[in-house]
Amino acid sequence: SDRAGGAIIPWLDSRSGNKLVYAQRLDSAGNPLWKADGVEVSTTGTRYVNHHEVTSDWAGGAIITWTGVPSLGDTTLFAQRLDPDGHPLWTDGGVGVCTHEALNPQIISHGVGGAYITWEDLRNLKFDIYAQLLDSDGNPQWTVQGVGVRTASAGNAFKPHIASMGASGTIITWVDGRAGNYNFDVYAQRLDSAGNPLWKADG
Repeated sequence: SDRAGGAIIPWLDSRSGNKLVYAQRLDSAGNPLWKADGVEVSTTGTRYVNHHEVTSDWAGGAIITWTGVPSLGDTTLFAQRLDPDGHPLWTDGGVGVCTHEALNPQIISHGVGGAYITWEDLRNLKFDIYAQLLDSDGNPQWTVQGVGVRTASAGNAFKPHIASMGASGTIITWVDGRAGNYNFDVYAQRLDSAGNPLWKADG
């Protein structure tokens, strides 16, 4: 929602030859308010975008996160904030959230212009769950490259989902295979405003 009766919608678009993220804002009657066919969000340095998600910035704009393959290197996680007119407010091409291989990001506003982001992370050669808090200027507030939400030695973790507790932190859930033998369970962890886990280690 743009919190004014309309919506901000991102999508994957191959018009340039590479798969990138574009976005458009619609008013309450469904009329586009930004550039025809949408504004380009994932501009500099990223190609072949794989996953993207969006949340309101609670100020008429949106924060969009996506994973994409840079010119060289692994899949990387980016984010960009757009103002109500579709102009980017953060670094051209988005701020880098994680330079390790990241997949399936989820994002939720923390209510004051920034957002909590969680994702599947392969830095330890298995799927773990990491998270980061960006402030209203796109600056990471937690450990650079994100805090480990689930880094258990056994099994892999997938499909994170995230809920905001505003300035108090976030709660993240995921599907976890630490039990082995293709048994997958649901785990959860609560992080405080500084990114510290409040519940049992690894959820």
